[in-house]
Amino acid sequence: MKKRRLILIVSIALGLITLLVGSIYQWRGYVIHKQEERKYRSAVSLFKDQKASKALKIIDQVKDRNGHDRINHQWLDLELQCHLSLRNIAGLIHFYKTQTEILLNNEAASIQVARALIHKREWIDFANIIEKWEDRKKRQETWFFLNIDALVFQGHKDKAIEQLKSQKMEGKLEISRLIRLALFHDVTEFEKAWSYLDQAIAIEPHNAEVRTIRATLLERLGKYDVAQVEYGAAVLDGGDNPAYFDNLATFYQKRGNTELALKTWSDCIQKCPTDYVVLKTFFWSRVFQPVNLDWNSITIPSGPYSQIATMLMELPKGTFWFANNNNDLAMGSKRNSNRQELFWLRVLNALQLGQESKALHLLKFASNSGNSYNVDLGINLKRILNFRQNGKFYNDGTGSYNNTKNTGIKHQFFTKLDALALSHPYNQVLPKDIHGLLKSDYAFAACFLAGGWLEAAIQFTPLNKMAGQYPDWFSYGLTQAIRYNRSTDDALKFAFLQKKTPVLKLLISELYLSKNMLNEAMTDLEALAKLNTDVGFRASWLLSLTLLDNNHFASAQEVLHNNRQLRNSVIGKELLARISLAKGNTTEATKQYTDIENISLEASAYLARNAYNQEKWDEAQQFTTALIKQYPGKLKLWSQLETINSKLETVVD
Repeated sequence: MKKRRLILIVSIALGLITLLVGSIYQWRGYVIHKQEERKYRSAVSLFKDQKASKALKIIDQVKDRNGHDRINHQWLDLELQCHLSLRNIAGLIHFYKTQTEILLNNEAASIQVARALIHKREWIDFANIIEKWEDRKKRQETWFFLNIDALVFQGHKDKAIEQLKSQKMEGKLEISRLIRLALFHDVTEFEKAWSYLDQAIAIEPHNAEVRTIRATLLERLGKYDVAQVEYGAAVLDGGDNPAYFDNLATFYQKRGNTELALKTWSDCIQKCPTDYVVLKTFFWSRVFQPVNLDWNSITIPSGPYSQIATMLMELPKGTFWFANNNNDLAMGSKRNSNRQELFWLRVLNALQLGQESKALHLLKFASNSGNSYNVDLGINLKRILNFRQNGKFYNDGTGSYNNTKNTGIKHQFFTKLDALALSHPYNQVLPKDIHGLLKSDYAFAACFLAGGWLEAAIQFTPLNKMAGQYPDWFSYGLTQAIRYNRSTDDALKFAFLQKKTPVLKLLISELYLSKNMLNEAMTDLEALAKLNTDVGFRASWLLSLTLLDNNHFASAQEVLHNNRQLRNSVIGKELLARISLAKGNTTEATKQYTDIENISLEASAYLARNAYNQEKWDEAQQFTTALIKQYPGKLKLWSQLETINSKLETVVD
């Protein structure tokens, strides 16, 4: 009896516990469901307020908690709409791979993915999308253009041209037709291509895609100033489309203006962040110049690089890769391993940790070296690492490569190493200063400095000690890098530790001038100005300019005349004219500028402004037109010329 009673009590207790646990789980499920409803309403509200990137952050949080395979369809539909709103092609492709059926029920998304698949030459997936929409498409003309593009990428150019010329369209569709016809003509048929683009611009003057194609064509022709204007116009006309920002930034970077490139990428992140732009910005901020961004506040939309980009943004300052080498797995697919940013960050990390063998292995077997951000840097890092490991400096078969052909500039360090590598197959006897530098703690800093990676050079420099008896350009270049990336005071502190070569003394004087410490600057400048060297030339110019700025006109003119090289140079003659202007002798200044008008842009600008102010419209037109030939990207000059031409027309009338 007691046993039965005990069993009954236990059964009742277990039932109550089961009921209680079930109620708790039921309540927990109810709470989670309500939380998700609130999150969903919040995400929808953000999307409607055109804040799709913030909506995606909420969606990613829900997916991470619930599992990507178990998320509600309404969330997936919203995610798709967000990617479409942001024009996030990478995110749409990723969505297509993971949620194929949902994407194929959205015509706009299907079109975007199909267009991307053409460029990726993934013809099976492209054909699948075309087939799915064959009998239900509403945007007939858009699908027509997709098939034209596919023909081109498959090598059927003549067939594509024939189909394009067979019909004209209206509005933006006609622009698309004209763009494709223009693209069939390369730089050898520039006039034909430009004619089609002119027709397109006439239909819609602020079409960002047409602007970009014009920019690309001009860039290929070497008309870089005008190309820059077109790339910039595409950014202004393209709204918050990251592709146009990236095009402009990439143009700057290829032209050697990494500072402007980095600023453009940073602007993009603040307006329309995307994973690949974050990667580029993070990379260049680590190797060239830190950017003023709050990385923790950046929300990256879903995409193929969003995970690795998010992980990188969490790294401490001054580091290039993850402390735990297991995070190499974050490289993931072949797609990620081929990213230049990730490749170089791993090389830098290996060097920073003293793992020189690993760095050399990465450089030797890099599959993407042909598309390197800095081929010269890669070649010379391999040479230096080989020399440090086996004591031999030789040409490993990579030879010499001018990675700066667009700017025409190659650092003297790389030129010297090229010459040494090519002079003998196994050149073991190096100049004393080069030998010492390559074996020192500063070897990699020198290489990064020569490659223009200023921040990387600083990170590899022990700033609190003297660099040593190395080439003059080395301490000078590091001081400049510290000046740009840290402060003038930090640059002075470093410079004071180094051997005071004439060129470094000159830089110290410039740093003093930037702090308005005239007495300290003048002492060295007066001594350096007496040198019959390039340093003496620049010191004389700086000294004369400083004296002029402080109204010591006679002394400024005396310093200028005492340096024959400066006196006979264009900048010397420009300075002489400035002195005349400062003294109030405009007649003499005008004569001096007129003598050099054909070789001095400063003179042309002065004479153009002078003629404009005196309403001498013929002269103003002549000088302004000459300036535009030199600076076609200066919109102010075009505006001034338009005003001048209107004045001339009024005079004629």
